[in-house]
Amino acid sequence: MHLTALSYIGQEEDIVEVFVRHTLRFADELIVISTADDTTRALLHTLEVEGLSLRVIDHQPAYHDQQEMLSNLLGEVSPTTDWILPLDADEFVMGDISTALE
Repeated sequence: MHLTALSYIGQEEDIVEVFVRHTLRFADELIVISTADDTTRALLHTLEVEGLSLRVIDHQPAYHDQQEMLSNLLGEVSPTTDWILPLDADEFVMGDISTALE
């Protein structure tokens, strides 16, 4: 089973590293649309360089376009993905999600 998590985040410097590491414990990949203009982006870049299965898309919207951006992102998800899980940076999945989804 291949699970891809999607997230649209802004200034989340206090929680973003923990969110990414936690999510990648059960997700095969995490794609983040980042609207951050603080140190959140630098933290995400550090995690990318570390080699985590993380892809960050920088985005500076003129308006709050979360629904539109995440909908467009669905077309870029790997065809091997069985499940797509949209998450906010303050949402932490608990329990054995792989077993629940199977």
